[in-house]
Amino acid sequence: MIGTLDQQAVDAVMKRSIDAGINFIDTANVYSEGWSEELTGQSIKNLGISRHKLVLATKVRARWATDQTTAASRANISSGR
Repeated sequence: MIGTLDQQAVDAVMKRSIDAGINFIDTANVYSEGWSEELTGQSIKNLGISRHKLVLATKVRARWATDQTTAASRANISSGR
């Protein structure tokens, strides 16, 4: 879902979630080809949410493109793309 939304919509979803008491966010580099992680991170910054108030989980092993030779490479882990 997050990958189909623009940043403003993601911020609104994040705000509603945080206001409802949700503090665990799970994402992965394969969700919307990394956009989920990027939009989520930007939303945390935009909303001024303290990183210490959240539990962030991500996964990096899966491949989303046929040209990725090693899904768990340093480049894929650090950049998300």
